[in-house]
Amino acid sequence: MATMDRSTAAPSFDYSRIPAMPASVFVAPLRKPGGLGDDWLEPAQRKYGPDEHRTWDDLYQRQIGLMPGHACREFMRGLERLDLGRGGVPDFDEMNEELRSLTGWSVVPVPMLIPDHVFYYHLANRRFPAGNFIR
Repeated sequence: MATMDRSTAAPSFDYSRIPAMPASVFVAPLRKPGGLGDDWLEPAQRKYGPDEHRTWDDLYQRQIGLMPGHACREFMRGLERLDLGRGGVPDFDEMNEELRSLTGWSVVPVPMLIPDHVFYYHLANRRFPAGNFIR
């Protein structure tokens, strides 16, 4: 029976706070908008206009059309359960109720692409950062 040598065990991490990155680690030079904390979270999902809702619908339908044969059954079932194609940009609060009950995860609004270490901090805490914009 194999045993694990503790000297090669993965280090334990504290996921309750955002890690400080040493100078030797490249961090993209992104400018955090004013008023946001170190977690880059926006206070709420913004309200989208009719054109943005149509853009979401077009993009969602295009992507869904590409998925059969590429995405696993479980992923496709999850999309059905969340009903993301019901029309317009999903409301995070509504979607998170179902998502939390299914997986324990939530989606949180961020203003733009965020630094990798902040993104992974959110993932470690079962939050998926989603851009609070449609382009």
